[in-house]
Amino acid sequence: MIKTVFHIPPAFSGNQAKHVLVSPSEEGVSFLYFQQHPFFVAGLSVYQYSNVPGQLERAGLLAEACKQEPGKNETWENIYILGNGKPALLVPNAYYSPGENENSLDLVFGESLETVCFADDLPQLQAKNIWRMQQDEYHYLQTHYPGARYLHANTMALAGTCESGDALHCIVERNQLKVILFSGGTLQIIQQFTYHTPVDAVYYLLNTCKQYEMSPHSIPLILYGYIETDSTLYQDMYKYFLTINFAEMPRDVNVSEPISQYPGHYFVHLIQLASCAL
Repeated sequence: MIKTVFHIPPAFSGNQAKHVLVSPSEEGVSFLYFQQHPFFVAGLSVYQYSNVPGQLERAGLLAEACKQEPGKNETWENIYILGNGKPALLVPNAYYSPGENENSLDLVFGESLETVCFADDLPQLQAKNIWRMQQDEYHYLQTHYPGARYLHANTMALAGTCESGDALHCIVERNQLKVILFSGGTLQIIQQFTYHTPVDAVYYLLNTCKQYEMSPHSIPLILYGYIETDSTLYQDMYKYFLTINFAEMPRDVNVSEPISQYPGHYFVHLIQLASCAL
């Protein structure tokens, strides 16, 4: 079963080219529809899987969500499939060997059923981001979105997240945190964590700070995704992090009227991915 969290059908502007971003993960899938010149977000949808499915079930749930969205019958200028699963690993170019992608991912994340491996180039870090997707999901997406470009969401997140100092960026989703830590403007870690309670989530944030000798009292915590100030998770974060800000929508981004009714930090992480993809 899938749960519709947001469904805002795209309202494209004029005859400009249309672009779509699809970001599947272990727990759901997001869709973002946009145009350029100026950058305009025409619509979006977010679906969650009611229960965390097994590997064999995910392709069917992904197909169920995709069938509710504009698909291959549309004329897309660009289609971006941004995998957002946990198995993703940064490997410095000096140590990268194409034939070891699968073994490296198995070593860190455990063996998986049949998968397709990818390696995204990160020239700014002189590294590769290696990641994998379930083969059944990949084959379905190839059919539903022919001609798509495949990247990992972490690759685009690193391209779109720049810091000159210290900052802890945190994307909050149901049962998932994505943490991006900068120290002195240098990336320290990008990692996803699975949490079940607010206490779990705060533990991962504090442990990340401890590992990299950063004080939660001084480092700014920047939040993205589905979190509010009156939530238990936010209140628990505020016990330890003294500077918490919600991510702001970029000034050069326009959104459709229905999207503008929601807090900008709900979707800014998706919008940043789209703006970096172009």
